[in-house]
Amino acid sequence: MKPASSFGGCLTSRFHAPGVRQVRRALAIGLFAVIAANAPAAKLYVAVNGDDTNPGTHIKPFATLARARDEIRELKLRARRGERVMVVIRGGMYRVTQTLRLSAEDSGNEQFPVIWQAAPRETVRFLGAARLTGFKPVSDPAVRARLDPVAREHVVQLDLKSASVVDFGPVTAAGGREAELVCDSQYMTLARYPNPGNWLRVAAIPEGGTRHEYEKVVHFGRFTYDDERPARWKDTSELWVHGYWVYDWSDQYHHVQMLDLQKKEVWPGPPYHVYGYKKGQRFYFLNVLEELDQPGE
Repeated sequence: MKPASSFGGCLTSRFHAPGVRQVRRALAIGLFAVIAANAPAAKLYVAVNGDDTNPGTHIKPFATLARARDEIRELKLRARRGERVMVVIRGGMYRVTQTLRLSAEDSGNEQFPVIWQAAPRETVRFLGAARLTGFKPVSDPAVRARLDPVAREHVVQLDLKSASVVDFGPVTAAGGREAELVCDSQYMTLARYPNPGNWLRVAAIPEGGTRHEYEKVVHFGRFTYDDERPARWKDTSELWVHGYWVYDWSDQYHHVQMLDLQKKEVWPGPPYHVYGYKKGQRFYFLNVLEELDQPGE
């Protein structure tokens, strides 16, 4: 047997006991598996002060989760054997305006997982709302003139567009608004008439025009009210009504298609209430600037 020789700091021999090559091969495979399992993940960073045009690094993070998701998809297309991916979300409050949609293509697997996590010891919050600040007293003379004198000095305003709120949604027929205003943990209500606790009543169901009938309840796409208050409203283009139109367990909101002040008729915009409209049933008007006269409106 020849003596072992030194090569690169490793001891080698030309003679091997049976099975040594197989053991070395097994050790090599095992070592590769351990390295793959513990290989550094591709890290992407998201931060409140980030920018989606950034590369998503620790120094230049993305601004949104959606941008990180799209980058992961690109990484998967470029990686040959797969790659562990980690999205690190820096602490802060993130305003979310769209749903983050993830599908099968965004999933990892046991060997190459995709991990989303908050940065260590940092708190991450996702908010669907916008924080509004900078309310000021109403200064426009034309608007002030429309407000009730009792409430005029107490009404404040804010330009929503300046607060980056451009889609605040209308009142919906199903009952409510697509957007809500919360102040001091209390939901604010749209200005209404009469004020909470009081109702108007459907005075009559005028005939003439297209006839609509359901379960013997007949209407012609409008009803009347008996009150002088609406005559003082300057703009009724965004006027709504909410009522229990036939039964006290079935309500609906309607955008007012037309308000006839002479005939005191309300023409609710279709689709009409499924049961129609009935004399004596309760309702109220809402979304009226002149009726902004109560705390919380």
